[in-house]
Formats: sequence, C-alpha cells, structure tokens
Amino acid sequence: MLESFSVSNYKNFKQKITLDLKAANYNFNNEIVSENKLIKFAMIYGYNACGKSNLMLALFDIVYSLTDLNHNERSNNNQNYQNVYNKDKLVEFEYKFNFDNNILIYKYKKKSIEEIFFEELIINDKTYIYFDKSKNSSFKQNFNEIKTLKPDLQNIKLSAVKYLYSNSKLDKKNRPSKTFCDFMNFVQRMLLFWSLQDRSYIGYKTGTSKIIDEIINNNWIDEYNDFLIENNIDRKIAIKKLPDGSNVAYYDFGDNNYLPIAGNMSNGESALLLFFYWWELCKGDEHPSLLCIDEFDAFYHIKLSKNIVNNLKKMKNIQILITSHNPNLISNEISRPDAYYIIGNNEINSLNNSTDKEIRQAQNLERMFKSGTFNNFEK
Repeated sequence: MLESFSVSNYKNFKQKITLDLKAANYNFNNEIVSENKLIKFAMIYGYNACGKSNLMLALFDIVYSLTDLNHNERSNNNQNYQNVYNKDKLVEFEYKFNFDNNILIYKYKKKSIEEIFFEELIINDKTYIYFDKSKNSSFKQNFNEIKTLKPDLQNIKLSAVKYLYSNSKLDKKNRPSKTFCDFMNFVQRMLLFWSLQDRSYIGYKTGTSKIIDEIINNNWIDEYNDFLIENNIDRKIAIKKLPDGSNVAYYDFGDNNYLPIAGNMSNGESALLLFFYWWELCKGDEHPSLLCIDEFDAFYHIKLSKNIVNNLKKMKNIQILITSHNPNLISNEISRPDAYYIIGNNEINSLNNSTDKEIRQAQNLERMFKSGTFNNFEK
C-alpha cells in the first residue's frame, strides 16, 4: 500500500508537499486502517484552487511514467507541468510503499510528463535501480538474477524501472524481486476518475463515453435500480427494444409512462451513474489497488454523500482517496481524525496533525473544523 507521497515544483506546488498516510493511535473506526497501520480510506479537504486536483494528478504521474495504461484526462496534465516560478527546475516525485512490511521508495525527476532525468528505486534501505541521465545513459541495477540486460537507455522518455521490469524475468522467491513486482502490480492497478469531468480517468480500466450502454450490455440494470433505491432516489430504469433491435434505457414511471434517459438526466444522477459504473468495474478479483475520486460529492446531497462514503468503505483490499469541499462529512461517526486531511498553502496535514489539542471520539469534528481548530488554510 501507499505509505506516503511527496512532490515539489509541480503546477501550484512550488515547495515540497507530502501526503503521509501512516495511521495514528485511535481505537475506533479501525476498519479504515490496514494491518501495517496505514490509512485505507482518506478524505482530503480544501478551498477552491488550493491544489486538491493537482495533488491527484501528481500522485498519478507514476502511471504515465511506468505503465501503458488507459487514460482520458481532459485537464491536460502536461500543460504548465513545472511550477510557474521555477520553470528551469525539475519536478521531483517520491513514493513510499509498504508491502508486507517491506519498504519500497521510488524517486524520480522530470522536466515534463514525458521526460525523465533521474530515477532511484530503494527496497529496505538498499538501492536496486539508479539512473542519472544528466551524467550518462547507463543505469545501475542490483537484482541478482538479472545478468544480461543491457543497462543503456538513450531514450529520455523511457523509464529505467519500466524498462527493467518489462525486459527481465524476476524471481519472486527473492524478497527484493517480489517487492519490486508487488510495486509494479500496484501501479498498474491504480485508478483515478473525476466527478466534475464526465468520463475522464487515468488508470487500469478502460472508461467509456457510453455508460448507459455499458450498464445495459453488462446486465447491470437491476443492480443500478437497487442502487438507486438504497440511495433514496425515486427512479426506475427500464430497457425497451427498438424496431432495429437495439436497446434503449428509459425512466419507467408506471402505467406505460416512459421518458428517455438521454437529455433528461440531472447532473446529480449523471455523477451517481458514473460512480456506479466504476464501482461495478472495481468489484471482483481485478479490483484497483488505489482508487482516487476527485470532487466525489460535487452534485450530491449530504445524505447521498454519506451513503457513497459507506459504499466506498465496504470495498475490500483497496486503498481509497477522495477529495471534497463538504465539511459536513467530517465526523468521527464516519471516519477518524487521522484519515481527514486539509490541503492549502503548499501543505497537507491530517486533522490530528493540524492542532495541538487532543481529539477524542466524542468530539464534534465538523464543528471543530468550521471554528478553525485545525488550521484550515483559509484564504
């Protein structure tokens, strides 16, 4: 799982900013904490334009660097890649992972989303891959079973880590090799999608611009209707077959009263439909390793937002990060202080690290948040 992530000189992050997902010593809502004491379900809050979306993009830069995964990302991740005040300085990334108490750290530096200038991969305090392209085109590697791989990379767009993984047969009986494979498997199963940017995503599954058609083709209509009922939404979807044999989705109001979904769906239900689509894709054995949803509740009523959070918390073996503007979700009944984060002024801290006061389970986190107890970084 991801333990921490740092980035500097990226978009609006002029200085280094670090997301630390190590859990504190609270004894409630422990279902959101992993066995190795990492936060499995985190919510990130902040005012508009403070960097929530940029933090998600920075976190998923590793997907562009190390995989050939799908993406339909409208916000143009390569535009204004470096901080405007430091355009001559490289963007620096550092990821720290914990796999069965084996610690893997991956650091790299880039000038653009495609140009990698430095890489270092460390497993349990030992460097296994080191590549400084500013000095030469050859990287160093310390995996014992790799003997014949040519360590020369002329292509500045190619990662040494990706190249080594793709062109080597690693022995998973060796702890470092297994940890490296666990790391690559984790990155290949990361998924980010946006509620406000319809159909935009980065990650391990292929999205679609025809979600209703996908739900029809996967026979998910009954599940979607049950999902609407669970979330107290008075809608029922029916499928009608047209003369040409195609299937079209309609709202079914009873007594043969139908209304085409196309052109009649609200923004709220459109966002909910998008969530349901990804939620169904994320179930089963091929679930994501890390699921991030930016502005997950942008169109939701507070009760619906809470229902969505409860659905997300039920997802097993998935680390989840979501961003929001809504302080009504900040509650010890939903989560705990070390799983809520505030971002602003080039900082991000959990609630328990944003105040000198002791936080107890019985306290009203939302009221404390609104009163400014947690250094909310307001403008």
